[in-house]
Amino acid sequence: MVRILEPGGTLFVRDLARPIDSLRLSEIVEQYAADAPPIAKKMFEESLHAALTVREVAEMVSPLGIPGSCVAMTSDRHWTLVWQRPV
Repeated sequence: MVRILEPGGTLFVRDLARPIDSLRLSEIVEQYAADAPPIAKKMFEESLHAALTVREVAEMVSPLGIPGSCVAMTSDRHWTLVWQRPV
């Protein structure tokens, strides 16, 4: 995405964030998927467990010239990266 972004273009990426511990993971699953079918609930839990943290994303994009400050938690379960390529 960074490679093909035009000068002045904005990169916007949002994804699930891995919770800080298994208790918080369970709380999020119950909050958002309590009434979901068991398979959907399980898939949501597994997705959260496999997600990246803000720190991991920041470390991943740093070699691309994207400051870590461009990555932030934007909900109780999502991180968002917003960066504008210099003109």
